[in-house]
Amino acid sequence: NQQYGRYGNESEVLRELIRERQLQEQETNRAIEVLRARLIKAEESGFTDQSPVEILKEIKNGFG
Repeated sequence: NQQYGRYGNESEVLRELIRERQLQEQETNRAIEVLRARLIKAEESGFTDQSPVEILKEIKNGFG
C-alpha cells in the first residue's frame, strides 16, 4: 500500500505535476513576451543620456 500524501493515487500525482509544469511554462512565456516588448521599446527609443551608474540604479530598482 503506497502513500501519496494528499493525492489518492499515482494518476492524481502525475496530473498535478503536469498542471504545475504547464503553469510554469505559461509564466515563462509571459516573462519572455514582457522582455521582448521592453527590448523592442528600448531599441526604438534610441540612445540614452543616462550615465552607467544611473542605468545600473534603474536595473536594480526593477526598471522603474
